[in-house]
Amino acid sequence: MAEQKLLDTSRMMVWSDDPKPDAEDAACMAAARVLALAINTCDVGPMRAVLARDAVFGSQSVAGLFVGKRAVLAYFRDTFEAIRDSGRYPIAEIGRIDGKHRNEPGVIVFQAGALRTFWSPRVDAEGKVEDIFGYTVAPPPWAARGTGERPGFDEESWRQREEPLFGALRRAFAAAEGPIMFRGFALTARMASERLQPVLDRLTAMFPGSGSSISMHDWNDHSRREVILQEGDRYDVSRFPAIAVEKGGTVFRGASEGGFRFDEVAAFVMLLGDSTQDVTPAGIQGRIAAVDEDQRAAGSDRAAESGHGTGRNVR
Repeated sequence: MAEQKLLDTSRMMVWSDDPKPDAEDAACMAAARVLALAINTCDVGPMRAVLARDAVFGSQSVAGLFVGKRAVLAYFRDTFEAIRDSGRYPIAEIGRIDGKHRNEPGVIVFQAGALRTFWSPRVDAEGKVEDIFGYTVAPPPWAARGTGERPGFDEESWRQREEPLFGALRRAFAAAEGPIMFRGFALTARMASERLQPVLDRLTAMFPGSGSSISMHDWNDHSRREVILQEGDRYDVSRFPAIAVEKGGTVFRGASEGGFRFDEVAAFVMLLGDSTQDVTPAGIQGRIAAVDEDQRAAGSDRAAESGHGTGRNVR
């Protein structure tokens, strides 16, 4: 197994509000394509020529760092071997995220039907990859903007990889009778009204015919303790706020399987609900943006009809 060392991660977390300089951005994008190719083929070969001798690999979901080219390659080699053994192959797409730098290039990685990580490579003066850092929490991977570019895939190979990831879930989702229900869970009334309700409103607007509910999990409310225990077990509620997705009495997304962000939950339902559309990260983000624009336009029309926001008083 690859050697893991616990080191100061400050080298990995140099934050800036400015975008990378053009030359560095282009070099990082080239490195991202190599990393995506390695992930999509589960082969460390493409990485050998681009990693610096003192390359470092780390992630927000890993306590330590892997230091040195040999250690980084060994980590990925072990990871790819485990993936091949499990048969749960990932999909990597080129994208951008506002992370260490604004609009920085990197790799969006799907695995097991969910978006797991955004890998961000950084290069040295010679264009070699000096570190690879994985965003899993902040910023969340769903904040990434996909480009649709998937190194190592043509359309046919993409479908062959995509079907095992989502096919079984899609068939079960399609067979489940009844509307989609978005189940929200909150600890306080303020959390419910300020953080959950706006997300649920957007979700029900995006998926016509769907419904939503919010359940309060205040353990101090003795009258609800039995309900809280039952819901916690059924919907996998272990953090707040949270949203579960249910259809036809089957829970397809537990409340603790991801965040409660609108784009993350919406993307999950899109991946399961309509395989005829573009379900790449870029396609998902495009559809979400289009729906948001339609909602803004509808809101402006309602405001104009009522006189609100127009500067006029309608009597």
